[in-house]
Amino acid sequence: MAQKEESASSSAEQTAQKSQVDKSDLPENNVTVEEIGPSRVRIKIEVPPERIESRLDKDLEELRHTAAVPGFRVGRAPRKLIEKRFGSDARDRLKNVLVAESLQEAIEGRELKTLGDPQLDFDKIELPEEGPLTFEVETDIEPAFDLPELEGVAVTKPAVAVEDKDVDAAIKTMLAREGVYEPVTGTAKKGDQVIGDLWLKVGDKEITRRDDMALFAGPTEMALMSVKLNDLCEKFVSAKVGSEATAEVAVGEDHPDEEIRGKKGTVGLAVKEIKRLKVPSLTGEWLKKAGFESEQEFRSMVKNNLQQQAEQRTAENMRGQLRDYLLSRTTLELPEKLSAEQAERGRLRQVVRLMQMGIPEQQAHEVVDKKAEETRNQALDETKMFFILNRIAGEYEIEVDDAEVNGQIAGMAAMYGQRPEKMRQQLAQSGRLGIMANQIREQKVLDKLLSQAKITEAKPEKPKPKKSKPKKEAAPKAKQAAKPKESSKDEPAAKSAKPAAKKAKKATKKES
Repeated sequence: MAQKEESASSSAEQTAQKSQVDKSDLPENNVTVEEIGPSRVRIKIEVPPERIESRLDKDLEELRHTAAVPGFRVGRAPRKLIEKRFGSDARDRLKNVLVAESLQEAIEGRELKTLGDPQLDFDKIELPEEGPLTFEVETDIEPAFDLPELEGVAVTKPAVAVEDKDVDAAIKTMLAREGVYEPVTGTAKKGDQVIGDLWLKVGDKEITRRDDMALFAGPTEMALMSVKLNDLCEKFVSAKVGSEATAEVAVGEDHPDEEIRGKKGTVGLAVKEIKRLKVPSLTGEWLKKAGFESEQEFRSMVKNNLQQQAEQRTAENMRGQLRDYLLSRTTLELPEKLSAEQAERGRLRQVVRLMQMGIPEQQAHEVVDKKAEETRNQALDETKMFFILNRIAGEYEIEVDDAEVNGQIAGMAAMYGQRPEKMRQQLAQSGRLGIMANQIREQKVLDKLLSQAKITEAKPEKPKPKKSKPKKEAAPKAKQAAKPKESSKDEPAAKSAKPAAKKAKKATKKES
């Protein structure tokens, strides 16, 4: 019994060795790679018939041992019957497997760094009854480029100075968040809330009406039903209750009513009420409620926060200088047709960046979408920077671990008042988790370059001394003094009037 088992084992080993020898003896696929544009190639692959027949023979033999054929026990059906019954399906499956495997081998063998998965139409590829299997595919690849010098890059560090006036402004902003809009009489001022019935007309037809709409007096980026309201809101300044403000507008191309898209119209608002923000005072009661013992302690906290924010802006400014350096000194051609996935990647990168600054997600999307052209240009630069920084990360072996990603998520979750687990789930579902990890990696790359850069600290700008303006009454006085003298007592005054008149004349010229 032991001899039979040993014989069977030996036979299995011989079969496996024979299979390996047979496979190694098979001719290799014929692969050619042709450049057809910037960072775009055409891959042509030819699978020899010997490899097809060997693989088909193996698949049919395995199928013979597992297929259930009526009238035969499993594994006992004749090979010819198996080929007749399952041959067509086996060839279709083999075609797909051979195409996928040979394409992957070609990409890895030629060390092609493709952008996304090459798009194949398997239905248009046929497995011939005789001869080789041939097919081709076009795909974008990572651009080839040379990196500039990475050590000793000249970087200027902006001066950081937080003054008392900055602290005062920050405190005013903080207090304003707790302010309440209260009705006022008289005319509206910039920043006041104006409440009234809003309407939009195109010709004599009223398209939209919103009663009791609340808008703010002064410049705005707000739009309603694809109509920008900036011109109208600016006219609210000096408006009174009972008055009506109107402005000429152009209806946007994305308005729901196709008939009025792109047409000129008029938007107006009948002012019913004007409200002004009443900002609370910095009192002892307010400080105690906020958890501070004294105003000095509160101001110190505000100043420290402003200092940290200034240092963060300084660091980002220096990273920006490095980005400009890398972009301006790297010749890099992107594929002519960027895929929709890459364009969306650039858009989402900007959305994530805004969210990390504390801007709500919906608002972040709106900000990015409003600047579509600028966003596209930034996406091109972002894509170039992705390749450049990715290459540098490889040079310095810089990676990102889960702890770093979780730290960023925890910070964002704290801003939005959510649990970190929920925030991570949302980022993963929207495809932004990988974007965040890549942003962390890019920042680590830039910080690495900063650590070996040649940094020059900028000197803080000295405030320019204010020039004292000459008094307006100087000229009339000079003219009065320059009148013809009536007696010898007026002679000294007349003499002194000449230089005064000259100064007044110069002052008048400067003012004009």
